[in-house]
Amino acid sequence: MAESSPRPREWLQSSEKERQLLFLQASMAPDIFLGDFRGIDTLVQQLQRYGTYFDNMSHEQEHMVQKSDQLVVLSVVLNVTISEATLQQVFPRLKLTGQAQGRGRFLRSRMLGQQLFLPCSFCFEWDEISNCVVRMGTSVDFLSPIVELLGVEDASIVLNHALIASDSAIGDFSEQSASNAIATY
Repeated sequence: MAESSPRPREWLQSSEKERQLLFLQASMAPDIFLGDFRGIDTLVQQLQRYGTYFDNMSHEQEHMVQKSDQLVVLSVVLNVTISEATLQQVFPRLKLTGQAQGRGRFLRSRMLGQQLFLPCSFCFEWDEISNCVVRMGTSVDFLSPIVELLGVEDASIVLNHALIASDSAIGDFSEQSASNAIATY
């Protein structure tokens, strides 16, 4: 049986992903430091999670500042829509049982379909010897937009058990490969 060729749109999407991966591989160290994790695979995984867990993701560059020959800081606003996948993968504790179930259901209904404008900062550390980015720091402000949407008390409930790391990585971190984790002593 002949294998069918991908449709033009599917091919374009696949081709675009390949170009993006090639760009990352050419411009970043294979073992790039990313907060508590490292490696291009981890970066790609996080990019995929943001793109999959949120709907209608887009960004707008605010400004870029070259702090030194080795350090560039980029500020953007990430525009996302909270989807069912967001609630399941980033805020799974809103599926509570017992007395808290009603509150969780209420917060889920308030959040679903809402658009958030997330202020972000990306710090890129450039290594002149390897001629690539060796460290990338990421900060995504989830707090301010969620407080604006829900108020302080409800935002506290939502963010208290959210699957958002201090370096803005999202999702279940137990899935991260042990080889991509940085040993801490």
